[in-house]
Amino acid sequence: MISPVRVYQWCNTALLAGIFLSLADNALPFDTAAALCPLTCAFFLLLLIGIQCAGKKGYIIGAASLLSLGVSSLAFLGPAAAFSLWTDCLLRILGRAPSLPETSLSDGIVRTALLTAGAFFIQAILERFCKAKAVMALLLAACLVLGTIAKVNLPGAGVCLSFVYLALVCAQYLQSRLPRKRKHSPGQCMAWLLPFFALYGLLLAVLPTRDVPYDWQWMQTLCETVRESVLTAVHSLPFGNPEDFTAGYTDFSQNASLLGNIEKKEREIMTLQAPRKLYTNLYLTGDIYDTFDGRTWLQKSAPPSYDRILDTLSALQACKSLRESYWTDYLHQTSLTIRYLDFRTRYLFAPSKTQTVTLQDRSLVPRTQQGRLEFEKRKSYGTEYTLDFYQMNTGQDAFYRLLEETMPLSADGQKQLSDSCASLGIRELSLQELSDYQAFIKETYGQTVPLPVSVSHWLSEVTDGCETDMEKLLAIEQALSSYTYHAAPGALPASVTDEGSFLTYFLGESRQGYCAHFASAFVLLARAEGIPARYVQGYLVAAKGKTKVTVTSGMAHAWPEVYVAGFGWIPFEPTPGYGRLGHAAWQMRQETPKSLSPNAAPATSVVPAPAPASPPEQSLPPETPKTPAALPGFLRRFAMLLPFLILLSVLLWFLEKKAAALTYRKLSPQEQFLHEMRRYLRLLSALSQQRKENETFAQFRQKALAALPDGQTLQSLIAYEEWLYADKLPGTDTLQKAREEKETLLCLLKQKSRWKYIRYWLQG
Repeated sequence: MISPVRVYQWCNTALLAGIFLSLADNALPFDTAAALCPLTCAFFLLLLIGIQCAGKKGYIIGAASLLSLGVSSLAFLGPAAAFSLWTDCLLRILGRAPSLPETSLSDGIVRTALLTAGAFFIQAILERFCKAKAVMALLLAACLVLGTIAKVNLPGAGVCLSFVYLALVCAQYLQSRLPRKRKHSPGQCMAWLLPFFALYGLLLAVLPTRDVPYDWQWMQTLCETVRESVLTAVHSLPFGNPEDFTAGYTDFSQNASLLGNIEKKEREIMTLQAPRKLYTNLYLTGDIYDTFDGRTWLQKSAPPSYDRILDTLSALQACKSLRESYWTDYLHQTSLTIRYLDFRTRYLFAPSKTQTVTLQDRSLVPRTQQGRLEFEKRKSYGTEYTLDFYQMNTGQDAFYRLLEETMPLSADGQKQLSDSCASLGIRELSLQELSDYQAFIKETYGQTVPLPVSVSHWLSEVTDGCETDMEKLLAIEQALSSYTYHAAPGALPASVTDEGSFLTYFLGESRQGYCAHFASAFVLLARAEGIPARYVQGYLVAAKGKTKVTVTSGMAHAWPEVYVAGFGWIPFEPTPGYGRLGHAAWQMRQETPKSLSPNAAPATSVVPAPAPASPPEQSLPPETPKTPAALPGFLRRFAMLLPFLILLSVLLWFLEKKAAALTYRKLSPQEQFLHEMRRYLRLLSALSQQRKENETFAQFRQKALAALPDGQTLQSLIAYEEWLYADKLPGTDTLQKAREEKETLLCLLKQKSRWKYIRYWLQG
């Protein structure tokens, strides 16, 4: 007779299989024969139950399930189609059916069988570990709630079955906690409640549903508000590093030292949102430096507070005066909203040509502190501001031709620039102040760099044939970008003590490094040519063609900027592999002038350029080698997950064994005897000796002795009966006798059926 507990467990398994099958509904085929999939689930579940039961009952259940599945396929498809279907299923399981689409009926049946087996396997684990079952129910409930809030289109059948499963788990929990007068296990009690839960599921299925899903926007808003408040409060706590940008968090040190090695970290720190697709990638400036001692960059001089806006207005004025109606080919005005995530910093990151900053509904003209934009105090999660800035078309050759044409501002140009500053709320700058600013740029960023003979010779070869400063800069950029990028070039040797020794080591010996090395070398070489340049740290973000980008700490970058009189600061990109990222372009409306960039007239370099690749000869495409057919995607994922599930099961089984052994040692002799007798009776049941309800233990003993081989005494059954009904407590000798008889029965079971012996041993 099948126990009610088994029936309850099988119903739980059927519910889990139904939930899995309905959630995978979109991956299963839908045609006239699609009803075979749920039938496969039912019959395959019966087959697994038959395997679990073993014995004659198990064989009968298994054979009946296979026969029913075969008859159903014949009824739905006919003999020929049914034979083809099951042949395809077998080939798909063996990985020999690469030509079959993954939406075919055979694929759906194989998936259904695997989902059913997975549900059976998971339910077996859950029945062994009550806490795991509670966790499973909580996860299922959380998925339903989150799916509803997120407006995920959950299948109705899956939701109904999930509610029934949750109700069963809750009822079982209450049954285990409530006192019972009769000696029935919670599983037996739950089996009697199954008809009521079936009725509950039926009512859920027939209830009318809304055409329009319920709007959970208020819940989404509440959750988001709570989340934002908690994260903002946590990030505002005065713990940890006070500055994330210069703390090794983004691979830069506090004073822009050239570290030996860097390790890129990918942590989301801010998001960028633009109203329309951006034309170029973005350089977000953080810190700016003017002085290098061979190992470390420092900011020793403070530019005037209007330095940033003056730079933006100079570029705008130069483009409008030189290109008139075509100035938007060179500068494109747009806006950008930046929001800090897991990031604490005092820096206000912004592109080079920024005109206004809007913070908390207050529009501000950017003013610098020590050359950089900063907040009054450190900001963290949730900080948001909007920038109005101009993108530069540095990827076009015509842009550099424009820079060549730019001249220092005349008196009229300076007056116009001063008026532009006044229109933005800055006081009107005098001509003397503008002249002093130009002198400051030349004195601070145009410092003469004494070059060693070897470096001077290298620079002469690189710039040989260049007639203008812009051609020299592009030639230096191209020469440096032909070196090797390496995130771990090693620490600088002790011989590097100043600018000249750094260039000697980097250009002649090391010839490799990361962005900080290349940016430093470019700045020093530009200054050696008499061109003002500075070292900048920030983020280089691939944003072209996007409206929303997430910035990670791995996007931290260093680059050089060169000052062009009459235009302002221009970024260059000498780091190998970053050229296309840094010099993105958009299409110009006017016909571009003749090319100036190094792509048109490359300068001589000490590093030999690679030979141009010859065009490939016309030939037939190579024959693709035949490879063994790969498993379908679903089977491949299941096969990858299977070892993990097996390992988890073994681990849980091992932990349960250890916990049971520890608990057993703490029991009293009477409790240990009860524990041994439960195993004793289970062994007799495995040997096909089961006690009937109206049968005494003495009668059961006589019946078992007649059926079992000679040599069995089964005296422990008498002691067990005396303890239950005569209150005769078992002693140590009785306990030892029960253990010995149990071991004897275990040896007998091993001889009669090794499969039953393994099952008993696994169940413990």
